[in-house]
Amino acid sequence: MRRVAVLNGVIQHDEGEALVALFRETLAKHGWRVGRNLAFEVRWSTASAESTRTAAEELLVWKPDVILARNTISVEKLLELKAELPIVFVSVFDPFGSGFLSEVTRPGKNITGFTTHDYGMAVKWVEFLKLVAPQVTRAALLFNPETAPYAQRFYDNLFTKAAQQIGVEASAAMARSEVEIDNLIAEIGRSGGGLCVMADPFTSKYVSRIVEAVARERGCLPSIRGAVWQRLAAS
Repeated sequence: MRRVAVLNGVIQHDEGEALVALFRETLAKHGWRVGRNLAFEVRWSTASAESTRTAAEELLVWKPDVILARNTISVEKLLELKAELPIVFVSVFDPFGSGFLSEVTRPGKNITGFTTHDYGMAVKWVEFLKLVAPQVTRAALLFNPETAPYAQRFYDNLFTKAAQQIGVEASAAMARSEVEIDNLIAEIGRSGGGLCVMADPFTSKYVSRIVEAVARERGCLPSIRGAVWQRLAAS
């Protein structure tokens, strides 16, 4: 009997449950069936670093043979707990900058996986923001540094440079609570700036709150992001 664990560093939602179900179905197609030769455990978080660590601790106590880690914060907490079992990540924003991998062909350690992000998108975000709102002179990047530890590197290395290239002032809007989301978005709206939202467990959890806060600015706050809005449209 093999043990497979799934650590989701995000809140439980329909899309996530569908992905977990698909993973189980695919394992079954390859002969690994729950109850016959496979034990399967899943944990979710509340889109916070602390809850993700707690979920990781629970799974490690279960002693799985392998863990499927959904995102950056999931892998980070497993490494903090010195997990030595094989870890396969699904969507890590910057596996090299985060120190998870040393190179593509030989990842090293006990970790491998996939990345679906391209750092070069920072340039496109700012360019598109300026295209739809030429009056914008300031672009703020909204993220939670606790659930998106990669965001600061993204901001420092690419976002600020991309903004400078087209004459836009960059700023980091770090939010750790719903109240901070409201306050930051109101401040950006008053300054006549534009908003770029970083996709991370926190902004995905509070996507409705972000949209509502932007709407209160009555068209005075042009905003852009891709993946973080998809769940809102789907729901």
